[in-house]
Amino acid sequence: MRELFGVMAFVLATGGLEIGTAAPKNLPSVGKSAGKPECIRKIDLKDFGGMVARFGDLDGDRQADVVFVQSAGQQITCITALDLEGKILWRRGKADAKHRSLSSDVAVQIYDWDNDKENEVIVIEGKTLRILNGATGKVEQEAPAPSNDSILIANFAGASRPNDLVIKDRYTNIWVYDKDLKLRWKKSLATGHFPMNIDVDGDGRDELLCGYTLFNHDGEVRWEFRKSRSIHDHNDALDIDDMDGDGKPEIAIACSSDSVLLNTDGKILWRKPHKHSQHAVIGAFAAGKSGKQVVFVDRINSRDPKGGIVYCYDKVGNELWRTAPQGGITIASTIDGWSGVRNRSFLLLYRRHKGPPVLLDGSGKIVAEFPFPPAKARSGYGSHFAQHFDALGDSREEVFVYNALALWVYRNASPAPADLPKPKRGADRRIYNATFYVGWQ
Repeated sequence: MRELFGVMAFVLATGGLEIGTAAPKNLPSVGKSAGKPECIRKIDLKDFGGMVARFGDLDGDRQADVVFVQSAGQQITCITALDLEGKILWRRGKADAKHRSLSSDVAVQIYDWDNDKENEVIVIEGKTLRILNGATGKVEQEAPAPSNDSILIANFAGASRPNDLVIKDRYTNIWVYDKDLKLRWKKSLATGHFPMNIDVDGDGRDELLCGYTLFNHDGEVRWEFRKSRSIHDHNDALDIDDMDGDGKPEIAIACSSDSVLLNTDGKILWRKPHKHSQHAVIGAFAAGKSGKQVVFVDRINSRDPKGGIVYCYDKVGNELWRTAPQGGITIASTIDGWSGVRNRSFLLLYRRHKGPPVLLDGSGKIVAEFPFPPAKARSGYGSHFAQHFDALGDSREEVFVYNALALWVYRNASPAPADLPKPKRGADRRIYNATFYVGWQ
């Protein structure tokens, strides 16, 4: 990523946890290093920073850029686009440090909406859905918006690429729009936080899992999980992946209380009695073992110092490990490309309160740490977010840590494997369908 990430790279003096030393009591134990995180860029966000960031190439130079969003509640007040050298590309609205904080989703994504090989910014401003030119921020397309909680991009039309939008309000309605921003269908239901699209039956058209209901591409209900299962709380997050290699994916749902694993027919495979299951992710965490594992974060209570216990299970529901409490607003994400080793996932934990983001291996041990200066020395670790993708084009993922004040970019400075696969090309749906409620990968 530009010359900046080569000769001009630098390392922050952070004094983080040294892999191989004993861990403090409030952390998981320390395992064998998975690579050396090196901070290669820090960008001060001045007055335009915020808790919502979206990543993607905006100016057509095939390098990653970023959009930071400020809002009053979920009403977007300012959008600032910049490259990863810190140069501002464009801005809509007026930056205001009072609008930095947010604890929910907001309706903005980066995606090549018109299939011209250049990304647009899809955003809801006020009561209007707008497609913005990625390079300039100018409006290219717009339509009235029914709500502004979040946006998901999917393929219900059976086209060659995703070109439909799902817009939802906070908890009760979803609307599906086509590429011309015309309403296709609408449903009222207990939506939960962020839906997921997947082609379950292989017909080239996505189904939509929203809340506890799986819809066909046309909005017809395929199944509804909640009614007969005594699930009383909303869907906080979900992930869908084939855990045992049989060609049929499993569905992990954090139900605001219990954690469940379903098959694609909506049948429960197992259920764990957690107090407030908030995040669910699936990955090949356990090196040397066949299949994948599923991880849930039990928030317990966002203000409870005993919250944020991370649980790892195999496909049949055996508990493989759990961590000590990491803090009630801890978030987990599966990162597949950090080491460059094929079929090897790590668990990225952030917003831990106990410290900066860390990677855990398949036994729940810390194998890398991403230290950064929090806003306040004692309490700022909970006020940050993280994203990860291959920004350098070297087939390994970089980790982006940001709060309202700054953005830090980390790479793996350890030697890459000799058989590193070629870089993936094309849009990454985990990036263009970004959400506050991290789950699906």
